[in-house]
Amino acid sequence: WEYPYVYHQVQRWRTQQPAGLRPLLVDVGCGVTFLPFALARLGCRVVGADIDPICQHDLSRAAAAVPAHPGTVEARLIENGRLPLADGEADGVLCVSVLEHIPNYEGSLAEMARVLKPGGLLVVTLDMSWREDHALAPSAYRRLRTALESHFELTQPEPSVHPADLLR
Repeated sequence: WEYPYVYHQVQRWRTQQPAGLRPLLVDVGCGVTFLPFALARLGCRVVGADIDPICQHDLSRAAAAVPAHPGTVEARLIENGRLPLADGEADGVLCVSVLEHIPNYEGSLAEMARVLKPGGLLVVTLDMSWREDHALAPSAYRRLRTALESHFELTQPEPSVHPADLLR
C-alpha cells in the first residue's frame, strides 16, 4: 500500500510546481517496479537508484520499452554507499520501504540529504513492527526518527495511512 501513498504525495506536490517544470525525483532502493513509470507520467524525470547491478540492467531495459511520457525513467547504480547524483541535484527523494533493511541507514539518510535541493520533497515509507525482535521495532524506529530529524525538517505529521483512505 505504500505505492499509492507515495504516488499521492508526489501527485499533490506536482500541483504546486511551476508549469513546464520537469522535476528530478530519485527513487532510492527502487528495485524494478511500476512506480518510476507512474511518476514519470506525472511529468517527472525519475532516477531509479539501487545497489543491485541486475536492477540497474532490468530497469534500464524496462525504461527502453515502457512509455513514461511526459517524463523519463533512468536507472543508476549506487556504489560505495554514494548516490549517483551531484549535491543538491534532486528536487525530490523517495525511499519506499527500504530504510528498515539498511544496517547503516544513517549514511543513506546523509546521502539523501546531500542530493536533495533545499526545500525539496522527501517521502519515506517504513515497514514497522510492534515486536521488538523485528528489524524496525519501536526502539529502532526512535533511532531512525532521530536520524531523519538530524538531516531533514519534518513538515508533515507522521501518518499511518491505510490504502483505502487514498482511494476515496
